[in-house]
Amino acid sequence: IDTSAAGEQLNLDPAYLTMLQDMVDIGSISLRNSIEFQKQRIEFAQLSRTLSTIRNNKTIVGRSQSVNKALKLVQNYGATNYPVLLYGESGTGKELFAEEIHAQSSRAQNRAFTGATSNKSGLFEAADGGTVFLDEIGDMDINLQAKLLRVLQESEIKPLGGTQTKKIDIRIISATNRNLEEEVRSGRFREDLYY
Repeated sequence: IDTSAAGEQLNLDPAYLTMLQDMVDIGSISLRNSIEFQKQRIEFAQLSRTLSTIRNNKTIVGRSQSVNKALKLVQNYGATNYPVLLYGESGTGKELFAEEIHAQSSRAQNRAFTGATSNKSGLFEAADGGTVFLDEIGDMDINLQAKLLRVLQESEIKPLGGTQTKKIDIRIISATNRNLEEEVRSGRFREDLYY
């Protein structure tokens, strides 16, 4: 069929039209796959960011009855300024729960430290107004326990090399995997510090 004065013709051959339809179908499938792939890339990126946030924030994840009960206790203790002792086997997330108690406390905007297991008066002074986390307190040397007891009872420290005591305002959250009652009976942990 001649459609113009210049002699252009429209090819209506069934084989040609079938080939054109196949090309449109292939293009359509490719476009649909490309759109789906892009959606999956976006979803993957979002999930990766969420996972990274969870890992970086060390978020407690769980929905079991025991985890929910523990999180309720965290919320309750977060509302107080009392010292907290966390019991649990190594690797059970005691530090995560300590961080969560601190995060839900009125001290959340202040400093928090971990790993104070040796004579670090500077750490207590730097944590003034915040929280100190004492991991594996059951392993603490008996002489250091006496100094810690003074900090708890008197809310004061004597900076290393100093002659004057200094009042401090800290909350102590400690953790252990040991049975402290048994440690007290054996003389390896101070009874007055335990209570």
